[in-house]
Amino acid sequence: DYYGCIGVDTVEVKIFDKAIADAGDDIEICSGQTVQLNGVATKGIPPYKYSWKPIYGLSNPKIADPVADITDDITYFVTVTDGNGCSDSTSVLVSEPTLLTLSTSSLISNF
Repeated sequence: DYYGCIGVDTVEVKIFDKAIADAGDDIEICSGQTVQLNGVATKGIPPYKYSWKPIYGLSNPKIADPVADITDDITYFVTVTDGNGCSDSTSVLVSEPTLLTLSTSSLISNF
């Protein structure tokens, strides 16, 4: 300062691990069926808040494991926010399996 005095202060800075979101593996399910999504948060500081989008077909977009009523292929995105406000997002594809085709002509010719 003006008189030549020096002041010292310390500040402790804590760096927290960022929350990591995991929506699980992609899912195949037939149209008209339901499936439970499985959002999981790791690292970060609990409590965790979940936000699924789009909300179409979901039982509750604000929980980790909502039930989805599937009528078409859809990609759901989940954002996890931890107690420090740190967030992470990921997605899961819910789609219909490839349909099998059966040819009746080969069956008839064998009789």
